[in-house]
Amino acid sequence: MLRTINHVVKELIQYIPIPTLSQIDDVVRWGGSTDGLYTVASAYHWLGIESRGWSTVNSSSWLWRVKIPAKIQWITWLVTKDALPVNLLRFHRGLS
Repeated sequence: MLRTINHVVKELIQYIPIPTLSQIDDVVRWGGSTDGLYTVASAYHWLGIESRGWSTVNSSSWLWRVKIPAKIQWITWLVTKDALPVNLLRFHRGLS
């Protein structure tokens, strides 16, 4: 009995059609939306910013809640506050 089940299963597996790479289109899809298209709104939704009520206007409180390394949080905060002493900023402040 066991041999006939294995034989039947083996035949069923052999008849499963396996597509070749030429039959499948290579498509990039955004997993944050149901239609697979990327939008800024879908990115905010995916990050959970809207559902948590994080404000993105003149606020960086959302930045400290994102699970990224502290040095990345710090440099991102400096960039958003125009606090990095880049040459253009130094020029406008008369520091160069």
